[in-house]
Amino acid sequence: MPIKIVWFHQVFNETSLAIADALDLLDIENELIHNSKSPKDPKHGNHIYIKDNYKCNTEDLYIIVDVHHTPRFPKNYIVVQNEQPGSDWINDNQMVIFDKALGIWDFSKILNRRWQSMGYNSFHVPMRTPLGIYNRIEKKVKKKDIDVLFYGGKKDGRVKMERLIRSKLGSTRKIVFRWFDLFNEEREDRS
Repeated sequence: MPIKIVWFHQVFNETSLAIADALDLLDIENELIHNSKSPKDPKHGNHIYIKDNYKCNTEDLYIIVDVHHTPRFPKNYIVVQNEQPGSDWINDNQMVIFDKALGIWDFSKILNRRWQSMGYNSFHVPMRTPLGIYNRIEKKVKKKDIDVLFYGGKKDGRVKMERLIRSKLGSTRKIVFRWFDLFNEEREDRS
């Protein structure tokens, strides 16, 4: 039986694929289940998911990457906790989800220690590196120095910071900014 990796919001595409790639590297059969069709939640503007294409009453193991949008949970699941310490998304609803989980994978060492102190079966899993790139490299890539690297959403303050860094360091340093806006306006509305 393959391990099923379930997520809903597109922001978790890369994380879900990276988990699948890591399982592939370990020769563990897995299946990706992305439920992307849904109406909008009028209060928050994000998606609410009514239909799902997995059966909850099986003995299969699920890795739930996107707990906030998951309409119901299977019998056997591991939660991938993606929130930063202090996030409003970490609330009583999430604790109920944790209570029934077989385990929690958290990228934050601070939160991992918190979950362990609360009695949860929690593991620090640094998932911010897209593991998929290691599975697909076919030729050796020459290493290059980078002095400044930024990867994230393009917001006004970040664009100003890029201009400042480029004006101060100019051509003396290798500067790389990669804009990656998965949330688009949804993130702007929450910030």
